[in-house]
Amino acid sequence: MKQLTKYFLTLLLPLVFAAFSLPTVHAEAIPSNVPQETLKVHVIIDQPDLFWNYSFLTKDADLSKPETVKLVWGTGESHRQEKAEVIVSQGKKSGQLSITANRGALVNLQIVVCDAHNTKYGSMSFQVRNNGQTQDITVAPPDSSEPKIDLGSNVQ
Repeated sequence: MKQLTKYFLTLLLPLVFAAFSLPTVHAEAIPSNVPQETLKVHVIIDQPDLFWNYSFLTKDADLSKPETVKLVWGTGESHRQEKAEVIVSQGKKSGQLSITANRGALVNLQIVVCDAHNTKYGSMSFQVRNNGQTQDITVAPPDSSEPKIDLGSNVQ
C-alpha cells in the first residue's frame, strides 16, 4: 500500500505543478497594454451611376435597386460584439470607416449591399490583420446578366 501511495503521489505531483504553472505562463504571454492601431476601410463604387440604378433580382423574384453598402466588423471569434454601419449611401462614389483595434489583431470584415428594406443582394466576408493599413474594397455592378439555360431530357 505504501508503494502504491508513493506511485500516485509521484504521478499527481507533476500534474498539480502543471495545473498551477500553466495559467500564469498563459497570462504572461498576453500583454495587458497592447498598442492600438487604426485600420481604415475604404469602399469605392465602380461606375456609381450604373451601380445605384441597377435593378437586382432577389430570391423572392422582386426587382429592387441598392440603397446602401454596409460594413460589419468585429475582432476575435465572438460575433456578439460585431458592429455594423453604412459606409456608402445611395448616389455616393465612395466611403471610408476607421476601426481601432489591437495591433496585430484579426479583424473580421463583411461588406454587404442592401436595398431600402435591408434585403441583402450580395456580400463578401474576409479577415485582415490590423497593422494600421488602409483596406481598399471595390463594389461594382455585374458585368452582364444572362438567362439561365438548363439541359434536360423528357424520356417516356
